[in-house]
Amino acid sequence: MTIALRRARPADCELLFEWVNSPDSLASKLLTREPIARHDHDAWFEARLADPDSAIWIAELGGVPVGQVRFMLRDGAYDVDVYIDPPHRGSGAAAAALTQAIEEFRPVAGKDAIFRARIKNDNQMSVRLFEKLGFRLTARSAENLTYIL
Repeated sequence: MTIALRRARPADCELLFEWVNSPDSLASKLLTREPIARHDHDAWFEARLADPDSAIWIAELGGVPVGQVRFMLRDGAYDVDVYIDPPHRGSGAAAAALTQAIEEFRPVAGKDAIFRARIKNDNQMSVRLFEKLGFRLTARSAENLTYIL
């Protein structure tokens, strides 16, 4: 599978708004339980694009957006968020997109940068993804797992 990765741009706001509020996305979020209001999303997206400690990529297959990868610096580590549109899950798109994003961002973040993924305990697809890419489990709670690369 050949995934093309490009940096998100202002025109992607609508697409990311749809994805973040999709029922499957909300079901896998740790902090967000209800749909996000449009004005809140727009302000958040604008801030992320302006933040040098954040990066968002759009993963495309044949020129069609199939997902996103996001890094946000928090507490000394880059929190990782990956979303793949349901029809493309299980295809290797997430692994390809996340691998490319890390490779592209590592020079910006620094060779010692820590990438951290927090996922719900029952999200086995994400567990497989992060373990496949060499992330190691560093914490477990009643609700979530934390993986570090």
